Amino acid sequence: MTAKLPEIPEDQKSPLVQLLLRIIQEQAEEIALLKDEIAKLKGQKPRPKIPPSKVSNDAKHNKNQANTANDSFVSSHSRRQKRKEQRTIEPEFIPENARFKGYENYFVQDLRIESVEIQFRLALYITSDGQRIRGKLPAGYSQGHFSAELQAYCIAQYFQCHVTEPLLLRQLYEMGIDMSPAELNNILIQGKESFHQEKEEVRDAGLRHSDFLNVDDTSSRHQGRNGYCTAIGSPLFSCFESTESKSRINFLRVLQGSQPLYAITKECLNYAFEMRADNETLGRLERYEGKRFANKDAWELFLRKQQITSENDIRIITEAALAGGTIALGIDLMNLPIVSDAARQFTLFINMLCWVHEERHYRKLIPISEIERLETEKIRGEIWDYYEALKTYKSSPCVNQQIQLAKRFDEIFNAIYRSDALKSLMAQTRSRKEGLLQVLKYPLLPLHNNDCERDIREYAKRRKISGSTRSEIGRKARDTFTSLKKTCQKHRISFWNYILDRLTGERNVPRLAVLIQQAAQAPWN
Repeated sequence: MTAKLPEIPEDQKSPLVQLLLRIIQEQAEEIALLKDEIAKLKGQKPRPKIPPSKVSNDAKHNKNQANTANDSFVSSHSRRQKRKEQRTIEPEFIPENARFKGYENYFVQDLRIESVEIQFRLALYITSDGQRIRGKLPAGYSQGHFSAELQAYCIAQYFQCHVTEPLLLRQLYEMGIDMSPAELNNILIQGKESFHQEKEEVRDAGLRHSDFLNVDDTSSRHQGRNGYCTAIGSPLFSCFESTESKSRINFLRVLQGSQPLYAITKECLNYAFEMRADNETLGRLERYEGKRFANKDAWELFLRKQQITSENDIRIITEAALAGGTIALGIDLMNLPIVSDAARQFTLFINMLCWVHEERHYRKLIPISEIERLETEKIRGEIWDYYEALKTYKSSPCVNQQIQLAKRFDEIFNAIYRSDALKSLMAQTRSRKEGLLQVLKYPLLPLHNNDCERDIREYAKRRKISGSTRSEIGRKARDTFTSLKKTCQKHRISFWNYILDRLTGERNVPRLAVLIQQAAQAPWN
């Protein structure tokens, strides 16, 4: 357990003593975590994690959420249909005086998995002029020596169920399938251009039809080196892109997808001005207003010709040109709110900050005295009460509530507390007031970024299971299938049915971009 600090009277605590006590407390907590990690490495059990008790209302709320989630899954219109069988079973012994009274129904669900090797005998004919005519393979068997259903099974197991390639190969072998590691790798990542194209369509449709964007990023290793995955999404779609950095330039490139565009527009110039680019640099840009650059090389050549060498100016005007290019592509960044966890790379024009992340700073504060503990609990309670008030406002917004909630924010975070650490946290919250209260202007915005965090948790799981991708095409396949899978889930489409539909070419499942557009135009949206 974490060491308990001796109680010191408040009147004897100077600022230096408070600082030292806090450092000791944080180090004690870190030592305890390291001991847990050492215990795990030694095969021993770490400290038990005993969660706090929950009140009945919370339990009821969670139960309702679980039921809702389960209902949405069950009601999926794209579930695979079950084949129905009926078997009649007579008793082993029927006495002579027994009378038949009908049947008692008893239902059992079963799953049958078996390996099949099909020998297609393709009839071959030669015409009088020497042409060869051969029988054509059925749609589900024209992808090579492994059927579309088997390939769909491999893709679903790997990308949806997180089964590693060695385990999947062992599973197939035990089922009776003869497949080499190279053949399995090819099924998972090779020849997926049509899926990559659909991912680009999903990104474009999602950005054009969403009322706001949820964004987040996480670490994502590639070829043994640290990198990052950026997630963008909304209730309509999810899209992931793995890169080497997580700068604002990178974020804007991710928004543009596979068609990068740098454009010197009015929005570009305004952005550069607000970000305080050098006046001389702004003057040079203004002379080229309306000019576009189709790729990074053309843009960098322009910068060299203009003799712009300041790293700060290059960064600002590159961000500005990418923002201008994104708007030129038809994505209205100026009026598209972005919900994030206050990471600077996501800060563009309209920024909504996550209240759950904001409260987390106060939850992580380790009290060094009883007074600080009580003060922390008090402000955390006020934050959650305020959060509930914002939820009420979202359901029926009005101007009077807007004014009262803005005033209440100042009262909460301008209150006087004795804890210096608490004062520092409150000052940081006040500095983020505009982002936290964007919901007063845009009631449709969510108060948290939990949906995007749940989506991107996919990459945290994969880090623990598979480490890093090794090839560029493997990384691209991971991003593509994760994007398509999450988008299918949001539209209640079976990912298995989607993959099988695309591999067979039946096209019974509509294009995901079309579903996004239809959902955005639906009257209940």
